[in-house]
Amino acid sequence: MKTENNILEKIGNKNPYKVPENYFEDFANNMDKILDTMPLPEGLEEKVAEAEVKPAGKSFSLVERFKPLMRVAAVVAILSGTSYLAVQPIIERAQNEQMMMAEIEFTEDDYQYLLDEYEAEDMYYLLTDNN
Repeated sequence: MKTENNILEKIGNKNPYKVPENYFEDFANNMDKILDTMPLPEGLEEKVAEAEVKPAGKSFSLVERFKPLMRVAAVVAILSGTSYLAVQPIIERAQNEQMMMAEIEFTEDDYQYLLDEYEAEDMYYLLTDNN
């Protein structure tokens, strides 16, 4: 640690490398000047003059543009259909149980009988098994 501090004191923390002023600002201009002075290879001038200016990238048809959206829509449809089919029997069973419980009517005598016959723990298990 001591020798490292001595080296830093001798050398210092100053960065010895520097970029010339306006290097990045002038870079594009300098490249344009260099390319303008260079002659094109033989026959290339004619091809450049005849060439059409095409937009960058591929042109996609309407179907190709919407393919990713169609894939997402298909996945959503499959997942929603599968979840509906998985949950539907559970919902139907719960509705059937509710209808069955609605058909059964307990009178005051039934409740009193249950209270007299069973203790609290037994009553809890009896009522929860029926639900």
